[in-house]
Amino acid sequence: MEVPKVTITTFRSYYLTVMEYLNEEHWLSTETVAPLLSLQDKHCLCPFLQVEDINDDASRPYVESVFDDIIQMHIAANFYVSRGSYYQAYNLQLLIISLFSKEIVAKEKDSNWYLPLISVFCDDLRLLAKKAEYEDKRDLEPYMEDVANVIMGLYRICVADNRPDLRATKKAAIMPLTVELFRVYFDMNKMTLLKPLIRSVENLNSSFVKLVSLSDLVAYNYFLGKKAIFDGDMATANRALQHAFDYCPER
Repeated sequence: MEVPKVTITTFRSYYLTVMEYLNEEHWLSTETVAPLLSLQDKHCLCPFLQVEDINDDASRPYVESVFDDIIQMHIAANFYVSRGSYYQAYNLQLLIISLFSKEIVAKEKDSNWYLPLISVFCDDLRLLAKKAEYEDKRDLEPYMEDVANVIMGLYRICVADNRPDLRATKKAAIMPLTVELFRVYFDMNKMTLLKPLIRSVENLNSSFVKLVSLSDLVAYNYFLGKKAIFDGDMATANRALQHAFDYCPER
């Protein structure tokens, strides 16, 4: 199904768009609006979304919502990114994921409409960790270790969920979280940690494939093939990389 695009022209229209889609508590609605909570999306170039502190409560009618706090932190993180202060943005992204994990992932027991946000938040955290490392000239590993621990915390919650209903189980996030962990572990040169992740994906019920995006399938097969080359398993490498090549967009 093609995800419809949304248009924003002011902070208020941005805020209301995000909140109204999320308030629907539906997978497709969350998937539609998820890019508006990504630091890699074009909305981040808008000057009215590069603000350190949003003080106008009149523009934020959902101040009691957890997502109101997440939006404010996202806007502040975007402010710091626009000024090259990646360490501050990285710490804000850590807070976003911590709040999201405690107040949404852990408390929403019988639904999973919010899961499309997980890969957006985790991908931003990983990229900010790299930029923060270059900013303060420290070794990359402490940052990536923290990123790996944060993502693994979410992964454990999701992999432990045994509900079979596709509209409720958190296992629907295993594939995007696996892809994020693949990227982190490859950056850290810790490919031995990939084996249990691959096993979990192989043990997933085939019905979960319906909820896996094509981009995640392509990325998973790319990394699976890359690891297989290091392992000398050329049959797996050929199969996985051929899948990634066949389904990757031409661009």
